[in-house]
Amino acid sequence: MFTKILTVIIAAAVLSTGGYYTYTKIINPEKKEAAAETPAPKEEEKVKEFTDDEVKEAAEKSVELVYAALLKGQEEYDFVKGNYDIEKLKEIIQPIATESFLEDKMPELAEATYCECDANPKPHLAFDSRVEITKENENYIVTAIAAGNDMDNNAYVYTIKLVNDKNELKLDDWSSEQPTENLKLTSDEAAALLQATYEDDFENISEYDAEEDKIYVFTNSTNWEIGVNSVNGMLTQSTAEQETTDADAAASDSTVSEDQETEEEPVEEVSNETETEEDNTLGNAEEAKEPDTQAETAEPASETTINLSDYNGFWSTGNNDGSPYMNFEAMDENTAQVMVTSDQPPNAIRMASVDGTITITDNQAALHYDEDGQGNQGDIHFVFGDGQITVTTELTQKGENPFWMFFDGTHVLYPN
Repeated sequence: MFTKILTVIIAAAVLSTGGYYTYTKIINPEKKEAAAETPAPKEEEKVKEFTDDEVKEAAEKSVELVYAALLKGQEEYDFVKGNYDIEKLKEIIQPIATESFLEDKMPELAEATYCECDANPKPHLAFDSRVEITKENENYIVTAIAAGNDMDNNAYVYTIKLVNDKNELKLDDWSSEQPTENLKLTSDEAAALLQATYEDDFENISEYDAEEDKIYVFTNSTNWEIGVNSVNGMLTQSTAEQETTDADAAASDSTVSEDQETEEEPVEEVSNETETEEDNTLGNAEEAKEPDTQAETAEPASETTINLSDYNGFWSTGNNDGSPYMNFEAMDENTAQVMVTSDQPPNAIRMASVDGTITITDNQAALHYDEDGQGNQGDIHFVFGDGQITVTTELTQKGENPFWMFFDGTHVLYPN
């Protein structure tokens, strides 16, 4: 009995061993080997190296998207100073910005954008001009130049930080400061600065030295002339042509004054003396001229002959270059109500404007203003011609921190 039991146990063991052997070697021979192998470590994802063009494009798009979000909040959600949803703004730009930017920088930009003032916080960065890119660990620092907020203000140098987040570049921070060293802008870089600011093409027509600075003078499709300072990037209306014109005008005034002084003595001598016998022998032709000359001398000054109602309406140069435009309304035969305005091109985000009553004498008038909405003072002179009004603006005192102003110059306005 015991022998039979032992035989059964041994047979079962043999069958079990044979079955396992048959399964591992014949039916599934790889299982045992696979079980014995150690799992291979997962290969780490490689960190992407971005080209300079990719970094520059990411920086440019980031700035545009941030301000597109801020503008959307203003236009679609009626966000204003002290009444905007910062979380909604964060939600819009979250895909392209880091948490640090959303928490620290976005509220600051929202306050500046919804300030209920005429300042435009968006920098017009000249990415087609001088752009410097440096790498810090896996992050990138982009430096670019933007024109100042207003004429006669230095440019700004912006520093934009992009973070490599899982092989995607995200906006982490930006800051700006005015240059402390000579920018040494080239003509092409200055042109790119203008193009970014005014969204127009500019052609360099001349350059001149102003003390230690070099000024590049440009013109656009509307023949508007504007200067760029190569040292600090300042935009200025003081072009070489204007300076030359002013100098010529001063010289001309001086010459006229001298001529008038020279002419005074002979006139007095002739008027106080009796004609000499030599004068009486000049001949018939000379005698014929004399009465005409005396008649011209005796002619009184010309009076205003224009009909002021013919000038009623809107007048402008037709150019979007900051030149003044005017609304004119005649009140009677000698007086009129005018409003003269100048907008900052190209989008008229800032303006200077004055209004008042003018008295027209000899087809001319003048208007002095103590406030143009920007804290500036100056004078405007009008000359009324045939189908045109020539307007000359002169800034006599610049405000403390004006966003815009009437720049010195003469402009011919036509009815529109």
